[in-house]
Amino acid sequence: MRLPSLLQPPICGSCPEVRGELGDKANSVSADELHNAICNLILPKVRKAGRYIGREVNCVIKGGNVRLRFAIAFPDLYEVGMSSTGVSIIYHVLNEMDGVQAERVFSPWVDMEALLRQHNLHLYGLETFTPLKQFDVIGISLPYELLGTNMLQILDLSGIPLLSKERDDDAPIVIAGGCAVVNPEPFADFIDAFCIGDGEELVVELAEELIRTKGMQRMKRLERLACIEGVYVPMLYELEEVDNGTLIVKGSGRDVRIKRRTVQDLNLAPFPTKPVVPWIEVVHDRVNIEVFRGCTRGCRFCQAGMVTRPVRERDVSKLIEQANAAARSTGNDEIGLLSLNTYDYSCLGELVSKLLKDRMRLFPSLPSSRMDGFDISIAKLVHEARRVGLTFAPEAGTERLRRVINKPISDGQIFELLEQVYSSGWDSVKLYFMVGLPTETDEDVNAIVEMCNEIARMARSINRRAKLHVSAGIFVPKPHTPFQWERQIGVEEGLQRRRLLQRRIRERNLSLKVHDHRMSFLEGVFSRGDRRLCSVLLEAYSRGCRFDGWAEHLKWDEWIHSFKAVGVDPSHYLRERSFDEPLPWEHIDVHLSKQFLWEERKRAINGEVTPDCRTDGCLGCGVSSSASKACARAIHIYARARQREKTHQIESAVEFVKARKSVEPVQRIRFRWTKLGELRFLSHIEMVKALQRGMLRAGLKVSYSRGFNPQPKFSFGTALPVGVESEAEYADIWLDEWVLPSEFISLCNEHLPNGCRVLEAITVPINAPAFAPLIALSIYEAFDPTSSVVSDRFATYVNYGATILRFELPDGQQTHHRPLDYIKATLKLTDEEALRIRIIKRATLCRVNEMLLSPMALSLVHPSQID
Repeated sequence: MRLPSLLQPPICGSCPEVRGELGDKANSVSADELHNAICNLILPKVRKAGRYIGREVNCVIKGGNVRLRFAIAFPDLYEVGMSSTGVSIIYHVLNEMDGVQAERVFSPWVDMEALLRQHNLHLYGLETFTPLKQFDVIGISLPYELLGTNMLQILDLSGIPLLSKERDDDAPIVIAGGCAVVNPEPFADFIDAFCIGDGEELVVELAEELIRTKGMQRMKRLERLACIEGVYVPMLYELEEVDNGTLIVKGSGRDVRIKRRTVQDLNLAPFPTKPVVPWIEVVHDRVNIEVFRGCTRGCRFCQAGMVTRPVRERDVSKLIEQANAAARSTGNDEIGLLSLNTYDYSCLGELVSKLLKDRMRLFPSLPSSRMDGFDISIAKLVHEARRVGLTFAPEAGTERLRRVINKPISDGQIFELLEQVYSSGWDSVKLYFMVGLPTETDEDVNAIVEMCNEIARMARSINRRAKLHVSAGIFVPKPHTPFQWERQIGVEEGLQRRRLLQRRIRERNLSLKVHDHRMSFLEGVFSRGDRRLCSVLLEAYSRGCRFDGWAEHLKWDEWIHSFKAVGVDPSHYLRERSFDEPLPWEHIDVHLSKQFLWEERKRAINGEVTPDCRTDGCLGCGVSSSASKACARAIHIYARARQREKTHQIESAVEFVKARKSVEPVQRIRFRWTKLGELRFLSHIEMVKALQRGMLRAGLKVSYSRGFNPQPKFSFGTALPVGVESEAEYADIWLDEWVLPSEFISLCNEHLPNGCRVLEAITVPINAPAFAPLIALSIYEAFDPTSSVVSDRFATYVNYGATILRFELPDGQQTHHRPLDYIKATLKLTDEEALRIRIIKRATLCRVNEMLLSPMALSLVHPSQID
């Protein structure tokens, strides 16, 4: 098959100086050379350059003796990967180790990939811009089965051989972990070593072993890694083919059992309190803390709940400490309380109440909830602070089918709960369902829409603005669950279920979104696939498949061609399995008894409910044999929580939140600030967010807006175009506590990112007129840093040895001219030449009674003179 070549000659548009320097030595380029090339050749041309500029607040850059360079790779976009708590934890754990430099890398979007190939440049770590090929380890996070082609993209763009067997002693060791690797076989040809289970302790042992074995032959190092519990090295094991053609690891489930690692006490586990602050808005744009890990509710379709047993809670005092530290180090005011079902946390009311009473205004955020564990009083408390929607997951449309999946909630309970929610002031609720569940009939599918129609009517009778959003996905049987033997519906059946749902929607306040059935098909194939799928994955990548989890980028026809080209029938992986059939993942031991899972499957078919072991005692799932202390502690905590009497904490927190909303600001400061260097690649909104977070990190008591969605109270001038620098940006900030302007400048500059500085600040009257509507003119300077191609076309004067063009353009809310367009038109530059020009705003001027004044000088003008 033909693979896309990374090292192809540069195409037109390359910068001559950089091309000549890097073109023939991409494999040995230094970090500084690569950084220079990225900033000059790539970032001016890509969408959302903030994904690639790196060196964010709280990123770790180590000097001195670095003995192990470890790249943490997330094979999806920056804004997806930066929301990963797992990536954040591993980054923190590794960088706490002496001599280890951990860096991050994410999949580049299609525009960035094309430019890297065009200019013969490699992917790099975001901390130091070191090319990935120069790292010792590439650690790939695989939380989802459809990230395979992006995993290959990262390796390919780094100049690293895709196949493990083709890497020599000088190539990085490539490891992988995450939820998807509980069946590692579909990715095994590309990965040197898999890490199975909780990573906090495992990754430390792995890094220490890699440091000890540096300089040894590659195979010797991998053999040493395989001695670590939880590490699976595929090339050390033989494969055998069973009767139906499936490939399994020889001795799987008997002689070969790779035991999943489990952190026993989450209170002792490390957790990042200085997470990296992203430059751009990410999927979950908040600080996340993990309140507990694991779940014993026993949903029979849920892989995460099965394999992460037992439940391990963090103490509320530890969580408050972590949340406070993370909020202050990042400037994020929203705190995500993460777990598989946060309403099951034994001290949730106390935790939420204490967070809301913090001096720094914090806004807890809760993920979707089981309907039978939902606490309306806690939800109302969160809602009082900042309006958010609610998401519930009934999963099935009939009580019968909910018993099959072990979610035994009645229709009456669902309606009663949602009536209470809408009556309590929520305008928007989201419900999540699955179709294709075991034993499902058309009646079960139709019941989803009938239930939702009725809920929507009920909601509208309570609140005319009420909306119901319904999302339906196709059930994908997962390894290590009671449904791992079940059949998955095919593409045509998925389409038929979609039509059944769509044609019965009648209520105008009800919206339905159905997950792409083709993506579910591929997810199902790779969830329960074997080693043969590695060839399919490689073929699909060679055909241009990327971002397969993004519906608009899924190249379905190329996937179908890939299966045919390799000679693999994908339907083989969707069929029902028997108990005696060897499964491709049975060499991975997640501490669950196969017999327990099979008995749970039989109970499902019979509609029998299995209780939570924390209330009804041990059910014999097998986990207690490896985590007996954690199991006992989970039962003790749950019993103690049920006996605890209700306190007044929630009620007092509600009153506190209401009172804080009525506080009036005591000071308004106007300040001038800069946007310099690589910050020029951030959009106006991204830069505003970075500035706001810096001021919250500084400990300023920032005022918040009123209303349903309180936000820090700032006012900014006109948006600066992306790519333009400035030393003349202005903003107003309102504060609840007085601070001297000089102290304000000092505090801010200690916490703002490089390139952003407050240059001057004054106090202005609380109700002074806004300056933004008065902006009329901006003054810019442009220069060519290389003084080579376009300097002869400048109407110039020389300043500090550089050729400079000074010009002014009309500015303001009604008229705004892009300085780059002016430069191109004035100097008759091509697009490529124009991108070489650096432009900086030197002044922003407001017009008042035919006078041009800086926004700072407006404070000297009486308000009556300002129209």
